[in-house]
Amino acid sequence: MRWSLLLVPVILAACAGGSAPHRQSAPAFSVHTYGRGATKSWVFRPAERPRLIVLFVHGLGDQRETTPYYHRPWLAHLAREGYEVVYPAYERVPHEPGGLQHLVQGVATALPHLARGVPVAAIGYSRGGRLVMDYASVGSATGLVPGRVLSVYPSGLMDALMSLAPLAGHTKVLILAGDSDTTVGRSGPGSS
Repeated sequence: MRWSLLLVPVILAACAGGSAPHRQSAPAFSVHTYGRGATKSWVFRPAERPRLIVLFVHGLGDQRETTPYYHRPWLAHLAREGYEVVYPAYERVPHEPGGLQHLVQGVATALPHLARGVPVAAIGYSRGGRLVMDYASVGSATGLVPGRVLSVYPSGLMDALMSLAPLAGHTKVLILAGDSDTTVGRSGPGSS
C-alpha cells in the first residue's frame, strides 16, 4: 500500500492541470482549525493562492488518526506545493457512526474559509476511501464538489451503502485496490 501512496502527488499534479516551476525555497503555509469534535476540520493553507483544494479523508486507526498527526508531513508538503488541504476529523473516536454526516458538516464548517474558484480533488483511504466516494456523491450539499477522486483501498462496512450515480459523467474516479491487501482484506472493493 505504501507504494500506492507515492502516486498521489503525481495524480494531484495531473488534477491541477499544467505544472509549476520548481521552487528553490518552499513557501510557508498556515494551519487553521474550524468546528469541534467529529465536525472539526484542519485546513492547511499555502502562502499563495492555491492551485487546487484537496479533501483528505483519513482511514480507520487509533485516536491520532482523527487528527493530522500521522499525515502532517504529507499535508505540509501538499500545502507547500500550492494545494489547500482540508483534513476533516469526521469522528471523535475511531469507528464512530455517522462518518459521512460528520464529514459533510466538517467540510461545510471549513468552506467559508477556503479559496473560491479553485478545482477540487478528494483523496481517501480505507474507511476514508469509501467515505470520499460517498462524499463526492453528495458534495453539492456543501458546495465543495470534487472533480477528481482518488480512493485507496476503500472499505467501511460500518457505513450505509449509497448511490454513486450522481458522480456519473462529471467526476473522474481512480480506485486503488490490491489482491494481497491484509488490512482492508475482503471488506474492501471486492466485497461490494
